[in-house]
Amino acid sequence: MEKKEIYRSRMNILIKLIALIFVVMGLLTAYLTATTPLHPSVASTFYLISALLAVSGLITLVARIK
Repeated sequence: MEKKEIYRSRMNILIKLIALIFVVMGLLTAYLTATTPLHPSVASTFYLISALLAVSGLITLVARIK
């Protein structure tokens, strides 16, 4: 049982780390999109991408893996 618990905790840490990277990428993309002059239709696409990255990362950070 202990080996299974260790494996599960390592996977949980790895998934949480990837989720944190997604959140940071989403926020960074939104920030860089806001600070650069882009055509409005292109900027809205980048905002959508950044929102999807940030939201998926936040959901994964909150979720519990069993």
